[in-house]
Amino acid sequence: MISRPGSLAGLLALLIACGEPDTSSSAEPFTVADSAGVEVVTSIPPDDSAALPFDVELEIGVQAGDPEYEFHDVGSIAVDGDGNVFVANRGTGTIRVFTADGIFLHEFGGLGPGPGEFQSIDGIWIRADSLVVLDGRARRATLFRLDGTLETTWDLRRQDRTRVDIVAFGESGLLVRQHMPSRRFDSSLPLFSLIRDTVQYRILHTDTDSLGPVLGRQPTERRIVGAEVHPVTPLFEPLTVDAFGPTGTRYTAGGGRYSIDVFDPSGRLVRRITRVVPPVPVTADHVAALVERAGRGEMGTAVERAAEQETVPAFAQVGRILAAADGSLLVLRLDLADPVELEYRAYFQPHQRAEQLIRSGATRWELYEPDGRYAGAVTVPARFSPRWFDGARVIGVSEDEVGVQTIVVARIRS
Repeated sequence: MISRPGSLAGLLALLIACGEPDTSSSAEPFTVADSAGVEVVTSIPPDDSAALPFDVELEIGVQAGDPEYEFHDVGSIAVDGDGNVFVANRGTGTIRVFTADGIFLHEFGGLGPGPGEFQSIDGIWIRADSLVVLDGRARRATLFRLDGTLETTWDLRRQDRTRVDIVAFGESGLLVRQHMPSRRFDSSLPLFSLIRDTVQYRILHTDTDSLGPVLGRQPTERRIVGAEVHPVTPLFEPLTVDAFGPTGTRYTAGGGRYSIDVFDPSGRLVRRITRVVPPVPVTADHVAALVERAGRGEMGTAVERAAEQETVPAFAQVGRILAAADGSLLVLRLDLADPVELEYRAYFQPHQRAEQLIRSGATRWELYEPDGRYAGAVTVPARFSPRWFDGARVIGVSEDEVGVQTIVVARIRS
């Protein structure tokens, strides 16, 4: 039922060049400045190879056998105050609960449209003795006690026809991302169109079913090719990456820069975390290599047409952010892979790059202290996708070559 550390030993041999754990390295230098009331923390590490350990403490799961330990399309993971691990097993539409030692306790939910059931599980969050489950397909959220008792269900459909998705479960209520109606503009080329969206962050007060003031806005712009061909343009387009702390603190990296903006729960920008990492420029050789990789058929023609329209100056550096309750961050470096192969594997969809990078090999994640200081890097084995982080431990999903998933608990520092 429960396998112990050791089965990942082979994968650990595949780690990319981050070096062995260096227990003798001292804290990296950093500077703190104030810019119009915003704290700017800049880390300037002299040695970019500083490494932290990745020590597997526990694995939960089996390839075949006890069904409680068989996982099918694992989504979000949450941990309560007692250390119990809540796993969204999307394949069965259930939430499975395990002790801190990996012992199965119980499960609740199920696939279906009824109360306490889910058509999809798109996120789970814990606060105190409650758990919220987002069902994006049914456009509703369900509140449970931690023992699985159903408390209530909230309809997330709005009268103004906007869409809201939960991103955090804070003390003030549910922090949601509100998607405003799109504005579409046709360009001068018949194959291309331009869609502009605005995303707003607000508190959903469930007792009154009302949205609080706007805490932040995030304009987005997407260029989409006609339905018969791909890809989206511009090629190598950077993607805005968001993460949310348990209290509603928002961390945002965008525009391809290694810069993370920190917004407090009221939506105020309070800190900018930067690191001196020169961006890798996008060159004509990269575009030519992508055209060649796409082949000479319809896809290759579409890439050539996209390349004629617009290219970005540099490759995105941040692929994903995990935020701990204490403000520590774990940041996936996206720019260390072959950008041409990654763009092709992700099928030209920016939001797919991080997962494709994780599937293709070991990945580098960089750790930041609660004060924004760079603390070192950890190399994560291939096919391990972190889902939860507390500043010292990371819990995620490991998937083998045939798709069997296990839950892995690893420690990256003492």
